[in-house]
Amino acid sequence: MLASLDIPCMSDKTFQSCQNQISESIHQVAEEAMRIAGEEEKKLAIESGEIDIDGTPMCAVVADGQWSKRSYKTKYNALPGVATIIGYKTKKILFIGSRNRYCLICQRAKNTNVAIQEHVCFMNWNKAATAMEADAVAEGFKRSIELHGLKFNKLIG
Repeated sequence: MLASLDIPCMSDKTFQSCQNQISESIHQVAEEAMRIAGEEEKKLAIESGEIDIDGTPMCAVVADGQWSKRSYKTKYNALPGVATIIGYKTKKILFIGSRNRYCLICQRAKNTNVAIQEHVCFMNWNKAATAMEADAVAEGFKRSIELHGLKFNKLIG
């Protein structure tokens, strides 16, 4: 429709700028929602007396991770993976960890032997796809006190 009205497409630079702004907004909203969920889970832990000897509230969590693996006569492991930790009592997300083994911009620069341009690079994993979800869940446990002032003491997988 826009082409028939002779309205030009936005440039790559404009598209990238818009995408970065939207991505940042989504991350901020997600972080705020997880912060609120952590406060709720912490409050419920304190109310039920689930506190360790150091005085830190503890809660049970449900965790699951996912990465694609399909086999149509070939072995294929997906390049991205993600894991989520959810509070057992609130049923709300407390942590999301993502892993990505590929960046299009970095790969293009490598293939063409040119300098990598400045960009937001999401590649943060260079190990096996099968280890993505376990690593992301472990990160969530390590950061539970930092993020929520709460220890994840029981895992339902």
